[in-house]
Amino acid sequence: MRVWISGASGFTGRALVPALRHAGHEVHCSQVDCRSASDVACEIQDARPQAVIHLAAISHPQHTPVDAFYAVNVVGTDHVLAAAQALPDIQQIILASSATVYGQAAQSHAVLTEEITPEPKGHYALSKFAMEQLVHAYPDLPILILRPFNYTGPGQTADFLFGKVVAHVARSDPKLELGNLALARDFSWLDDVVSVYRACVESETPLTGICNICSGHAQSLDALVSGLLERVGQDTLLAFDAHLHRGSEVPTLRGDPTRLASLVGVTPRPLSVEMLVDMVRKAQHGA
Repeated sequence: MRVWISGASGFTGRALVPALRHAGHEVHCSQVDCRSASDVACEIQDARPQAVIHLAAISHPQHTPVDAFYAVNVVGTDHVLAAAQALPDIQQIILASSATVYGQAAQSHAVLTEEITPEPKGHYALSKFAMEQLVHAYPDLPILILRPFNYTGPGQTADFLFGKVVAHVARSDPKLELGNLALARDFSWLDDVVSVYRACVESETPLTGICNICSGHAQSLDALVSGLLERVGQDTLLAFDAHLHRGSEVPTLRGDPTRLASLVGVTPRPLSVEMLVDMVRKAQHGA
């Protein structure tokens, strides 16, 4: 299958592109800025993809200026959908949203299902939720919205929790400053998330609607970090950095992977200490 993918050089894209090619797909990696409607249209028209995977986004919640969230995550997505609508043989469109759209709804729901009405908070979550609403402007397109919960893996930057932890451990830093670890989060492994995207592309019938990507298990962040340090035998001082504290946070976030399993038969594994050890080894060897 011919697949056009945006955000191919990002954290997920760097793992997804080789996985798709290894499976025999013809992958076209976008080289244009999705904020340019004409550039996106020309590139997609030239590639003539049968499937579109739109990963490109401003993904760090603290990004500034905030208008970039909407210019890229909303308007940029609209440009991709408009270009895809002109294709004669489009079979599947996958939009990468985020579980952060659930927002305040997590305060009153122990398990987050796709049926829950999102209550996004913050510009990143708001822009992703606005992006999701674009599907109503393209009712004839086979659009699947994926809402990944937290996931990590080799190559994640230090802007994210385990990317930072692994980088510090790989350097044997004596002190590690982090935000609030007294939280439980539904963390998965990058390879499993990639398997989900591949399964969606390879589905025999077009997939539509909204689907969580999660393990269904909430894990203690403190236990994962402490377990990693113990496993590698490092006596690292963990210090609390108030600047990394995000104020009032939901103690536990857990997704429901039931719909994902029914659609593609894949459920990501919960993140484990052994997976984090693997990240450290690869970071130490420059992988």
